Amino acid sequence: MEELKIDVKNNGEVVGFKIDSEVMKDLWLTHTKEKVDANIRNFAIDIEVSPNGIATKISKIDEMAVLTLIANSERKYQYVVGKDLEMDKVANMDSHQVPDQIKGLIRQTYDAACA
Repeated sequence: MEELKIDVKNNGEVVGFKIDSEVMKDLWLTHTKEKVDANIRNFAIDIEVSPNGIATKISKIDEMAVLTLIANSERKYQYVVGKDLEMDKVANMDSHQVPDQIKGLIRQTYDAACA
């Protein structure tokens, strides 16, 4: 099976950002630890892991932004947000699909993508 990725410009070079699924237009999710680790390395995402909580980092990459969440060494997630994401649709999504706490972080990530 072919690995899913989206092409992103990184320092002038097109690099594949590894994803697991497209949640909706301009919102992608990566939840596989190895893919998140590869994306952190390939895109030089500087995130400080917290021993007592969930580490979060919003990174602007090309025309989009990435929300990286690390709960522990095994539980790592990334949401890639594009400029055309319809935030009203995100707000109305079932909390089982995207938890309410994450929706606020996606809004901040969307704002970074549009900046």
